[in-house]
Amino acid sequence: MLRLAAQKLQLATLGTPGSAFALSRTLPTSLFNFSTEAGTEAEQKPTARLWVGNLPFKATQEQIQSFFNPYGASSVFILRDKETRKNRGMAFVNVDPEKMDAAIRENDGKDFMGRALKVAKSNVPDLPPKSQAAAPTAPAEAQPSQ
Repeated sequence: MLRLAAQKLQLATLGTPGSAFALSRTLPTSLFNFSTEAGTEAEQKPTARLWVGNLPFKATQEQIQSFFNPYGASSVFILRDKETRKNRGMAFVNVDPEKMDAAIRENDGKDFMGRALKVAKSNVPDLPPKSQAAAPTAPAEAQPSQ
C-alpha cells in the first residue's frame, strides 16, 4: 500500500513545475517501441502456419527449420511448459502458403530424429506483421488512476 501511494505521488508530481521527477526517470524508454519503419518485403511475405506434433523433446528450432526449409520455412515456435520451460513435443512452423499442402502430405508420419511426425494445418491464426501491430501501452502501474 505504501508503494502504491509513492507511485501515485510520483505520477502526480510529474506535471508540476520544478518537479524533481522526470518522465524519463520514471518510465524507461525501452518499454516503448514506436518504430514506424516499414519492414522489408521479405518480412511481410504471407505465410501459412503448420502444427507439428510428436516432435522429439531434444529437437531445436534450427533442426526443425532446416527440416522444413524445402517448404519455405520462415520461423519456428516450439511450445514449452509454462513452469518448467521444457519442450512439449509440438511446434508451429510458418511456411510458404503455396507449399503448405505438400509439406503436410509429404511429412505427416515421416520419421524425424526417431519419431513419426504429425503435421497438419494450424487453426491458430498468424500474427500481423510488426509494422501493423498495435503500439504497446505503458504498464498499468505507470498510468495515473482516475
